[in-house]
Amino acid sequence: MARERLRAALAGRAAEVVQVEVRDEAEAARWGMTGSPAVLLDGDDPFARPGAAPSVSCRIYRHPDGPWTGHRAWRNCAGP
Repeated sequence: MARERLRAALAGRAAEVVQVEVRDEAEAARWGMTGSPAVLLDGDDPFARPGAAPSVSCRIYRHPDGPWTGHRAWRNCAGP
């Protein structure tokens, strides 16, 4: 599902997308991942909560209006 939403957010724009399977907390810390699924843009997690610990736990993406399941925030971060 994350790949599909990322593809929709990119809307045909060229981008290098690399999928990495993170298996434990040590790998999560190395990647800067604070929940799964995680999408890093140029190595940064635009959706990370400040102070969140590295984790492979389930993650709820939030929007100012609350949790969401769409790709609107990813589209806003994807650049021109």
